[in-house]
Amino acid sequence: MLIFAAVKRIFAISLLCITLFSQTEFYQFLKLPILFKHFTEHRANNHSISFAEFLVIHYVNPDQNDADHDRDKQLPFKSNDCIQSSLLTVFIPANYSIEITAPAVLSIQPAPAMADWVPSIHVADIWQPPRIS
Repeated sequence: MLIFAAVKRIFAISLLCITLFSQTEFYQFLKLPILFKHFTEHRANNHSISFAEFLVIHYVNPDQNDADHDRDKQLPFKSNDCIQSSLLTVFIPANYSIEITAPAVLSIQPAPAMADWVPSIHVADIWQPPRIS
């Protein structure tokens, strides 16, 4: 029983990972090593650049067509790959039948006598325009 629970857990985690990486932008996190490697490349050219400045250059400022533009497009969340897939599953029952019955007959009964009902004068005053006294 313990082995079945472990296999079930591994299977659930596997399905979650497959769904996250194939149908969301979560796969962009796999590009994080490229981000750090590109930072070290910038750091080799300019020793005074910090990681925050590097992020501002690549993510806040507008894109520039410089010498490493192709490398910049490999960074996480810089390219729009639009990985979207949808799965449509239709289940058609083997045996189905539709049963149509006659609608129920509604009997309409007259309203009770309203001899005891007296309209309130004050309620009707709400709908009257204001009067100048």
